[in-house]
Amino acid sequence: MNLKREFEEIDSNKDGMLSRDEFRHCVKRLIPISEEDMEELSDVLDRNGDNMICWNEFLIFVQNQHDPTEDSRVVSELLSYHDDNRNETVENNGILVMTSGSDGGKFLFG
Repeated sequence: MNLKREFEEIDSNKDGMLSRDEFRHCVKRLIPISEEDMEELSDVLDRNGDNMICWNEFLIFVQNQHDPTEDSRVVSELLSYHDDNRNETVENNGILVMTSGSDGGKFLFG
């Protein structure tokens, strides 16, 4: 399963984010769920509270449902996704805002 492709298919307006309606539509096609449970599930995914589910929030949630001990693998995948120039660093423009203090805003991983 390619999670990024699944996310993009759910994203019906192709803005790179899942609205709560897009997410609700997908989930309700897959499982019977009450509106109250659906709202709670959306709140869990929407970690930053902007009423949208971004790729990072979606990935963290899906990965943690399979094995919560895989946090380091999830972080590595997120960083790899944002490594625009494939040099194993995430620059300031790779993620909305990342600051590390002493290394000019770069985070190394590998």
